[in-house]
Amino acid sequence: MELLPFRGRGLFQKENRIMKLTYTILITFLPIFLFSQQLPYGSNFRENQFVSNPAMTAAGNYMEINANYLQQWLGFNDAPRTARVHGQFPLENMGIGGLMQFDKTGPFQASKFALTYAYKIPIGITSNDRLTIGVMGSISEYQINQEEVIATNQADIYLPVETSSTLTPNASAGIYYTTNGEDDFDNNSFYIGLAANQLISGNVPAFGEGIEANLKQKIHANATAGVRIINDELALEPSVWVNYAQDNINNFNMALRIEQYDTFNAGLIYSSNQTLGLQLGMSIKNDFFKDGVLRVGILGNYNIGKVGAYQGLGYEFVVGYRFVK
Repeated sequence: MELLPFRGRGLFQKENRIMKLTYTILITFLPIFLFSQQLPYGSNFRENQFVSNPAMTAAGNYMEINANYLQQWLGFNDAPRTARVHGQFPLENMGIGGLMQFDKTGPFQASKFALTYAYKIPIGITSNDRLTIGVMGSISEYQINQEEVIATNQADIYLPVETSSTLTPNASAGIYYTTNGEDDFDNNSFYIGLAANQLISGNVPAFGEGIEANLKQKIHANATAGVRIINDELALEPSVWVNYAQDNINNFNMALRIEQYDTFNAGLIYSSNQTLGLQLGMSIKNDFFKDGVLRVGILGNYNIGKVGAYQGLGYEFVVGYRFVK
């Protein structure tokens, strides 16, 4: 038997009331949430985009180190949360990156270590354009903590009988084109990217010894496109990000972002699951940070549909250090 894990599975709820409410929400939003059932929810911060598309590694042509934390659905106990630490480093016509990630929902958790490589090719359509091809290699540990599982049916044959842990490798690939591959504030630009994740599909035996059930890994894909309109040291950036999983499951985000060079940034995000997000960030550059810029940001989101009151707020924050060129 093959089982696809999804956020908030009733099996892992601690109270019947929460379990029933979870089923109601999942039935309502199943076509949308299935994208994130195997991979953590994507981030709307530009610093994190290479996590979904390795070709966007060091796309801004600067070195930076970042950490971010994402918490979803504060209205639920044991709601999904994701923490990441990652870095991007530009080289001549190349970019390399590294990522450590921890994702947890109730008793189910996944830890991931990944390395990315991107190769940039001048095309010549514009003076500074770049076509980038990127790959990611990763290894993940999937774990179910049996002690955290509380079920309404203790006789369920698919209940984990012990804490289990499984290591599995995987790979991602992507392409990314931008009309300006030199500096984000140099000229107006257009960009587009395509990527596929979990290219190595297969079964992950994550429920322990003696349990005839597996997690079926499937390919996930995404596409992004946007423009950056520059006016002196101010950039306006409308963009769209589309996510797709096998079995024709997809969702999309639309965002409008404004940024002043090394000062502040703000954004408004709308997702097709009726989630509205507001992003605020600032850059700190002074004598103490003479070799770079400290960047901090926070994003809050809320579902404006009928289930928003049950889900509660979600939030994400990021802190990073960008080195001066």
